[in-house]
Amino acid sequence: MNKLNFLLSVLLFFCLNAVAQVPADTTYYIKKNVGYVKNKDSADYKRVVTASKSGNGIYQVNDYYMNGKKKSIGQTRMDKRMIYEGPYVSYYQNGNKEKEGNYVNDELEGEVTTYYPNGKLYTTIVYKKEGTPVQRSEYIKTVKDMKGKNLVVNGKGKYLIYGDDFKEVTDEGSVSDGVYDGIWTGKNTGEKSTYSETYANGKLISGKSIDDKGKSYDYTELLVSPEFVGGQKALSLFLGRNIKYPSKCQEEGIQGTVLLSFKVLKTGEVINVRVTKKVHPELDREALRVVKRSPLWKTGYYRGVPSDLLCNLPVRFVLD
Repeated sequence: MNKLNFLLSVLLFFCLNAVAQVPADTTYYIKKNVGYVKNKDSADYKRVVTASKSGNGIYQVNDYYMNGKKKSIGQTRMDKRMIYEGPYVSYYQNGNKEKEGNYVNDELEGEVTTYYPNGKLYTTIVYKKEGTPVQRSEYIKTVKDMKGKNLVVNGKGKYLIYGDDFKEVTDEGSVSDGVYDGIWTGKNTGEKSTYSETYANGKLISGKSIDDKGKSYDYTELLVSPEFVGGQKALSLFLGRNIKYPSKCQEEGIQGTVLLSFKVLKTGEVINVRVTKKVHPELDREALRVVKRSPLWKTGYYRGVPSDLLCNLPVRFVLD
């Protein structure tokens, strides 16, 4: 999985966890790269959430492929959304383990192992938090090929990253002291371009993408997120001037934060606006109405290439 897919997966993971006040034994249907859906026939898998009988606030969250086979097993607590805590295991459709690790406050910490679909070990990566301010780091400890041959040993060697179906290598490069080092090359999935990057001790120094027409894009940042023209202050002004607090919610003292997700196209257009954390139907509708009217945003870039990127936006409704 390349870095862009990882970032989008993290975003989708957050959206799928934006569920609060879950009753016991609740089933949800989920479509990949979309989120929750009402029609199970359009779902790729289902999620069963069960409250602990001990009343300790911990929920068992098990995902299943639509054929009934296990997809993942984990535990969460609820704090406005689902927050993973404790052991977590995910599985391929063939029943073999895909990933195994431990969550602390919704982030994998410690040693995390991933596997090939054939059941052989793929990677062992150690995650930890350190420094001031606290930052999350990763140490690429072990990487093996599909036959079990060592590629990275004790943080040194060559790392091969595969596409989701493991049919081809999408990214490859050197690892030293557990982090990216030297030259990395690969494909920008979905953008029909390739890239070459130089790293020093885990830090990106420079990179160049080349698209299918031969045009090159130089960059020093992996991801430049889309931005409302004028920045956060201008976005707040736009929301404040256009949102009309529903009278019913005012009268009943209903307030809260509606979480929206949407895609910003490389043209700056905002599309596919969805509610991923609901508060009240009228507040949800008002947040959707206003954000759908948003003017063009500044384009986002991935590896220097203008890209269609996903965004999250919390819209707060607060009564004086």
